[in-house]
Amino acid sequence: MIWIKKEVADIGSEKRTRIEYDDLPQSFVDAVTATEDSRFFKHHGIDVRRIGGAVLANIKNGYGSEGASTITQQLVEKSFLSPEKQLKLKVQEAWLSLKLERKYSKEQILEMYLNKIYYGSGAWGVGEAAKIYFGKSDLKKLTLPEAAILAGLPQRPSAYDPYQHPDLTKGRMKTVLTLMVRHNKITQKQADEALKVDIKSLLKGKRPETTKYEAFLQEVQKRG
Repeated sequence: MIWIKKEVADIGSEKRTRIEYDDLPQSFVDAVTATEDSRFFKHHGIDVRRIGGAVLANIKNGYGSEGASTITQQLVEKSFLSPEKQLKLKVQEAWLSLKLERKYSKEQILEMYLNKIYYGSGAWGVGEAAKIYFGKSDLKKLTLPEAAILAGLPQRPSAYDPYQHPDLTKGRMKTVLTLMVRHNKITQKQADEALKVDIKSLLKGKRPETTKYEAFLQEVQKRG
């Protein structure tokens, strides 16, 4: 048998549009923190209260049912560590998170995180994602529905791709808006109004072409 090697993508050449914290609208900051780490601006890198809740959830529903990682821990994992859930690595992750919080401000950490994560459709970082999905280079112009969509995408970028799965995107957006209401970032009336939007009407047009191996490449990126 003859094996032919073929390059399917260059994962070192992803497109990015770097943003700074001051470029972010408050609605997007609120959407991200409400969804990923509601006590982000209060803890020092690890959230003991959240860890306790995750431990109980994992005992009740099985290991891996709920994560306890803060945004800072997620940034450390994506930047320095393997995503494997081993105790040794989790301890190292927590230690590095505490060190990172001593060196950088919350705003700087959130900025680094949002510039690094993948949003699907070839978009690395929220700056590129806002352009690809909504045609907006000025993030201050993001509407509440758009902010909620972007905040929900990183969990499962392919599944929640608004170009391909608008119904799933709508469901994820509802989850983000519900969390924002729960954490007093918006009112229920604002959430209900945002949910009236037609997802397809928000999109800038045609979905950009991406490699058919995109899901595989996402996994490769996760594993560093």
